[in-house]
Amino acid sequence: MEARLFSGCPVPRSVARGLHEWAAVTLDADRVRLVPPENYHVTLVFYGQVDAERQAELEDLTHRVEWEPVDVASEKVQLYGRSAIGMS
Repeated sequence: MEARLFSGCPVPRSVARGLHEWAAVTLDADRVRLVPPENYHVTLVFYGQVDAERQAELEDLTHRVEWEPVDVASEKVQLYGRSAIGMS
């Protein structure tokens, strides 16, 4: 069976709640589909549809990578499609 797979990192809860509150007031509900703040994340790599074997390989690789935190700052928010908010 295939699954849509991506690698991402979570958004801190307080930041996700703030983004969600801002989006609910600011963005057009006809153009944007808001997800619950507990689903907020930053997608690092989108792999698309992958089979179970490839998924296992990617998960193994993800666990072998040494992940380190990075400070990020943003001043500009942009809407990409119906469900993605990008910050630059």
